[in-house]
Amino acid sequence: MNIRLFSAGRHARKRKKFVSLTAAVAMVASVICAVFFATVQSASAAVDDFRPANWNMQGGQGTLDSKWGSGVHGLMQQNHDVIALQETGEPPASAGRWDSNLNQMVMREANGARAVAHDFGAFHLGLRGRSATGQNLGWTVQRYDYRPGGARLGTWNIYYMQTDFGNANGQGRVNLAIVSRQRADFVSVARPAFTNRYGFASSRPSLGIQIGDTWFWTVHALSGGGNDARQLLENIDTASGNDHWAALGDFNREPRLLSTAQNMHIYRTGRATHYGGNGNDNELDYMVANQVVPGLSSGSRDLSSDHRAVFYFRLMARADVQIFIPYDDEQTLGTGGEIVDGGETVIDRPSTQQTSDVHWHLEESGYQPGYYMIENNLTNPYGTKSCWNATHEQLIVTPCKPDQSPYWFKLDYWKDTGQVRIQPYGKNTCVGDGDDFGDFGVYTPAFTTSNCKNSSARLNFRYDRDPGAGAMPFVAVNFMAISNSPSPSLTVAADGSAQYRTVQNAINAVPADGNPHTILINKGTYNEVVTVPKTLTNLTIKGATGNAADVVIKYDRCHGCLKPDGTQYGTEGSAVASFKAPNLAVQSLTIQNTFDPAAHPEISPYETQAVALAATGDRQVYTNVRIISTQDTVLAKSPVATDQTRQYFRNVYIAGSIDFLFGNATAVFDQATLHVWPHVGGTIVAPNTDQARKYGLLITNSKVISSSAANTFYLGRPWHNTTTASPQAVIRDTELPAGITTAQPWTNMVPDYTWQQARFFEYHNSGAGAGVNSKRPQLTDAQAKDYTAQKYLAGTDGWNPVQ
Repeated sequence: MNIRLFSAGRHARKRKKFVSLTAAVAMVASVICAVFFATVQSASAAVDDFRPANWNMQGGQGTLDSKWGSGVHGLMQQNHDVIALQETGEPPASAGRWDSNLNQMVMREANGARAVAHDFGAFHLGLRGRSATGQNLGWTVQRYDYRPGGARLGTWNIYYMQTDFGNANGQGRVNLAIVSRQRADFVSVARPAFTNRYGFASSRPSLGIQIGDTWFWTVHALSGGGNDARQLLENIDTASGNDHWAALGDFNREPRLLSTAQNMHIYRTGRATHYGGNGNDNELDYMVANQVVPGLSSGSRDLSSDHRAVFYFRLMARADVQIFIPYDDEQTLGTGGEIVDGGETVIDRPSTQQTSDVHWHLEESGYQPGYYMIENNLTNPYGTKSCWNATHEQLIVTPCKPDQSPYWFKLDYWKDTGQVRIQPYGKNTCVGDGDDFGDFGVYTPAFTTSNCKNSSARLNFRYDRDPGAGAMPFVAVNFMAISNSPSPSLTVAADGSAQYRTVQNAINAVPADGNPHTILINKGTYNEVVTVPKTLTNLTIKGATGNAADVVIKYDRCHGCLKPDGTQYGTEGSAVASFKAPNLAVQSLTIQNTFDPAAHPEISPYETQAVALAATGDRQVYTNVRIISTQDTVLAKSPVATDQTRQYFRNVYIAGSIDFLFGNATAVFDQATLHVWPHVGGTIVAPNTDQARKYGLLITNSKVISSSAANTFYLGRPWHNTTTASPQAVIRDTELPAGITTAQPWTNMVPDYTWQQARFFEYHNSGAGAGVNSKRPQLTDAQAKDYTAQKYLAGTDGWNPVQ
């Protein structure tokens, strides 16, 4: 599209964070402290690139160095590389205070100048802490080198902040710290939630460190019920800017009582983590993050405090877990039911019954890639292990037979809740507690015939111990048709450890025989442009780890960039990935166009379109993918405007600033996170649907996130590039941020075709950017029934990939 807007790009925005200490002290009204102490580090992409943990050390009791040397050291030995601590008391005496004369950190100032700075300094935030002697104090962050395990564990970093000025000597116990294997790129303090009338902080701030583009914060909410927790999370969200973040610690209230903002997600163990406080056992320790981490599971350990330490992992193969029915007080699935066909039925058991037969081991099938055997840890009477067997309606366990399909199960994440659905091989149903969970309860059997869309089929997982060194990242497989004779996967690894080094070479090797084929891409970054031709039907391309951030296909080019022959690429030609084949599935990877308009002043601002994905085939499904650019991120196109071309994007993250969902195809964005980079006048959708097509673009059950100022960008505008174009878009059941121009969220693209002439509607949206007025056309309840994901995608063949 030829348009008149352009973005300054992500890197230009990031520079706004670097301000001087002097400037930070002056920012009395700021929500956060904007002082950052910097070192040079390699980037990391997401919360689940790490193995975080948190622990309230109950710092006023016991020998502090003993707790550091046993509890914290134990978490380090279990490969937890970021550990958020509360009630730390004093730093361990064995830790060495960092000497800035030997190691210099760099503070970047607002004008780009670089100045040597210590890694400790006062964060005033315009507030005052007060010691027992009445002295006004800011919050000071100090870094220590810590080597509790000698050379074997290496040197770790302690970032320590005193928040408890309990006596004249500064020996208070309720202090904060973060221990990390990797040195932080930046250190910051988020503003506390409350102050009193004298200007003193009456609640605690939060300490944060940034590694790559991920922030980790240690949180200790007020003991009176954590009524400061929500506002403190808001301050953390602001302090983290556009980056990923996770706040870990003691929230002093149960997760069900913590009201969070629309972009925040709670990850918890589902069990008590604090004992004996007011006579009750409560779950107070958990993690809140601003990103969806599908299948994130957590566990806890007793480390001799009144709080259990909590740790977090993505679901792992070759690991032991407990599996829960999430209603009925989270009943544990275990054995012990009636005998069916020589095996015991799997039944719901009270979670308090911690016998060995409620622990399950996930082992990948060597016969069907992406499928798992679920093995019980209790040895059966035959002296072997038993596995789930889906032969019957009731789920049973019988001696494991890895070569037989009743023992194979496919696991799929349910939205962003951390829950998992388990589907037996060859069945269209899932494992659950029946189709009507109201009819079932404790000591009732699990079934293999639950509807995969029902609550009864959503299961919770929990670790009771760390997965261990042998655990492998879990590969999530989308529910799709199963081939009884699957073709071997073609494997890709940038380091040469697989069949092909590049994704395109693997695509070129796929035979155009119409049979299902899979390309499995190992973790890595692939700097290339990829194309799937129309002839390669029934192809699946997926990242091997199940984590979309692990596999990145990226390239840098734009509409106005020149080809080797001196001509321009044009908008569609700028795509990093051009996927033209029908019946294509793309899973668990990132596609990114890294073009930055600000870095290319030679490119006209009218030619900065930089497509990440050009999807031009029918019946394409994109699951758990990240698609990132600035302008024109996703092109959903029908090569012939009147033809049936449908694409389904489910549980995806898409980022852009201008028209970043555009085209004339029928495309559905379901359970998506749409990230709008700050850009005044930016737009999310720009359809150019042909008048012959009823359906264009649909955003449903999704979330739009942005740090943009209020009322600065639009839902979309009509791309009227042909005489037969009649742009169509519906945004429904979606959370909208304050950046939406609420008075009029649709705008024009060309003067001779207004947004009112297009087919634009909203329905049941929520959030600060939602609203109803004369310039926000709404579907009626009756109309809304005809504008669902299923109706958009059904077409003439009844296609229904919606789960």
